[in-house]
Amino acid sequence: MLNCSGGKLKVYGWAEDTRRDGRDAVVEIWPGGGHHWRLAVASGKDERTNFDYAFLGTTTASVRLHLSR
Repeated sequence: MLNCSGGKLKVYGWAEDTRRDGRDAVVEIWPGGGHHWRLAVASGKDERTNFDYAFLGTTTASVRLHLSR
């Protein structure tokens, strides 16, 4: 989820691994405004990793969910 308010952008949610296939669920967050990217990784069936990041001074982010190789 994305929420923009009070001069900051919040990106929050979770990554969850739902299969026993040796691959991880990965969420990549690439915020605008010169901020460093962030990762949330869930490794192993039924593992869930919550994330909650705030970025001051930007209103954009690219968020991508994928499986590791």
